[in-house]
Amino acid sequence: MIWAWVDDIFLVPGRDSDYGRVGIGQPEHALDGIYHAEVVIDPFGAASFDLRLGNLRVDYSLSALALEIPGSAACRFRVGGLQPRTRYKFSTGKRLETDVKGVLRFNARTGTLIHIRRDN
Repeated sequence: MIWAWVDDIFLVPGRDSDYGRVGIGQPEHALDGIYHAEVVIDPFGAASFDLRLGNLRVDYSLSALALEIPGSAACRFRVGGLQPRTRYKFSTGKRLETDVKGVLRFNARTGTLIHIRRDN
């Protein structure tokens, strides 16, 4: 599963044209007014895959990830299906460990290529 709050990645806060509500002055959607973005990659047991869709790129395996998500905003990422309690090293030098369920959580900017490798 790969998803993101589309409002938050592709639209500017306060621009409510995605639901055809331009200028009505009151939020019609429960999430209006809350500005956050989260990208979730949870492959449901896939050992590895490569996905290219326009400017979206995801190369996923248990030992390495390459992610490029369109946009230019700070974003939360959650990558599941990894080995529990395993350290990963980012191309920036940052190191993080997956939780007991094999989920890696981090913050990064969209629009840049993010490389992550298992840290042996």
